[in-house]
Amino acid sequence: MVSDQETGKPRGFAFIEFEDPQAALSAIRNMNEYEINGRKIRVNFSNSSHLETLAGQMGMDLSNVTGPKKDDNTTNQAQG
Repeated sequence: MVSDQETGKPRGFAFIEFEDPQAALSAIRNMNEYEINGRKIRVNFSNSSHLETLAGQMGMDLSNVTGPKKDDNTTNQAQG
């Protein structure tokens, strides 16, 4: 969980790294919009370039959950 440097309080998001693209895609498919303590979480790619293509090849439509495109492709952002 990312914390505010001044207050030490959680900022409400985290970055999670997966060893392989399939695990990252599975986390998105199974955890995006999952409800925890009454709040829906958002799980998506922090950087999505080739994983978005892989998801499409696997028949997954991630157009509503993908974040901005950058270079590191196996880090997911969980926010909630």
